Amino acid sequence: MSQIYKEELIATLNQFTDQDDDDVGTFNTFRQTATRGSDAQFALYFGEHGNIKDANGESIHIRHGYIEGLTIRETMAHCARSRAAISGVNQEMAGLDVERALSGRSFGVITRARRSDRPGVVFARAAARGEVDPLKDVDARILCGLPVS
Repeated sequence: MSQIYKEELIATLNQFTDQDDDDVGTFNTFRQTATRGSDAQFALYFGEHGNIKDANGESIHIRHGYIEGLTIRETMAHCARSRAAISGVNQEMAGLDVERALSGRSFGVITRARRSDRPGVVFARAAARGEVDPLKDVDARILCGLPVS
């Protein structure tokens, strides 16, 4: 997508100020708040956002966006790129003991909720008992945005 066309399209879209508009409301919220990644979202929705490699390593030029629909070849290239990214994350995390790192060792409300499959129930029961988390656990303090001292 040429830079001139992109700027013209953004200017046109910025004329629509209704955030509840089904067609462009969400996108305009991204643009007006300068949300991180909004330019990438722009490209995905409105098309022609460059070359990506497909599963065979061939470079595919993506000319379409989600609004008009991707071709089969463009969709498959996006899938290959997504799978490669997920694989990379899995390889990075392979050496980490994630369960142990996330489990916490204390029995405060917040760390119990983090370990639970149903944290809402943990919070509800604690509230019914009038239980207060002392926030002595480092993980709980970080989770609540408090300084660790």
